[in-house]
Amino acid sequence: MIKKNENFVSKTKKTVSALTILLCLGSHHALATSSDSENNDTTQSSISTFNGENHTNKMDASKERLQIHGFYMMTNDHTQQDGLKDWGNQIVLMASMKLNEHYTVETTSEFHHCLSSNLPFSNSADGKLHDWSYPFFDLYLKGDFKNVTFQTGQFSYIPAYGVSHGLYQSLCGGMVTFGNVVKTTIAAGTTKPYWPGTSSNSTLSYADGTMKKSLFRAIDIVIPVSKTTNIRALYDRGAVPVPIESSATNPELNFSEYGFDTTLAKNVHFEAAKLHSTASTANDGSYASVTFKEAQPQKPKSFDIFITYHNLESNSIMGNNVPLDSNQKGIRYGIHYVPTKNVITTLWYDNVKEISTNKNNNKIRAQLQVLF
Repeated sequence: MIKKNENFVSKTKKTVSALTILLCLGSHHALATSSDSENNDTTQSSISTFNGENHTNKMDASKERLQIHGFYMMTNDHTQQDGLKDWGNQIVLMASMKLNEHYTVETTSEFHHCLSSNLPFSNSADGKLHDWSYPFFDLYLKGDFKNVTFQTGQFSYIPAYGVSHGLYQSLCGGMVTFGNVVKTTIAAGTTKPYWPGTSSNSTLSYADGTMKKSLFRAIDIVIPVSKTTNIRALYDRGAVPVPIESSATNPELNFSEYGFDTTLAKNVHFEAAKLHSTASTANDGSYASVTFKEAQPQKPKSFDIFITYHNLESNSIMGNNVPLDSNQKGIRYGIHYVPTKNVITTLWYDNVKEISTNKNNNKIRAQLQVLF
């Protein structure tokens, strides 16, 4: 996992002090975050890592009023059984303007170029994935006071262990986190899902890559029971983001995600969570991950090794495929390695089956990321 650093969050399994973004170019969905006993805020516009994905380091806006930073990333995904491949590169830019001691304006933009892909996209006229630009998908005001932080505007919200709510479900509304030892986060607004790469040549003029908007509310509680162990409980209510052209209705459901994270031994971190929704079928999920060592972007030759178990029925998560896909069960094996400062390489293998069909759907990812 990636350790906290001077510009963005890292410590994947131990931080909620910043937003963790999973940009899964193979499935074209995003995100994840974790827990931190140091300061359990739920989200910021920062990039981090979750089981083999993206990361940068937390912004230090105290040094300069304006901070601009981000990363370049190249990702190559291959799904073995279907022979599907996706090769693309991407730039994510983040900016932070410190207004005064308490208030900051933050924003994130994404620009993606598809190098080679044979992924099927039914709502594009030619059935292919296309390049996309998503400027200012995060744009919000953040206030930071003693034992209280809040955000208002449009921001990515990835609570608990980052399994149930995805990056491209930006929340337009507000969020407040409060508490000294026990941290409570309350979020409310409108979820604005987006399906990147499908708006070009869309078969429907109004599709534009979007999915149905829905009301959203959530409460996320973090309880540190020791210096090395946290308990987390999340309740949220919203709608599974069915593509606009596929469904006339989008009913709201209640979702829950609860679990714990702990340090088992030196350099060994473990976390686990159960998930459930009020959908009538396929509504349960489970997740567990163990990580050895820490890959640190500022420390050449550092690395981590992780193994993640996931069993997520199709209606168990709200996210449009967050770090782990819905309707899949199996184990992900991966490694991060830092060959030189601010360069992270990732390799993982997902040995999975589709739950509904019991069909193998194994995937391999190779990824290079350069922080700036």
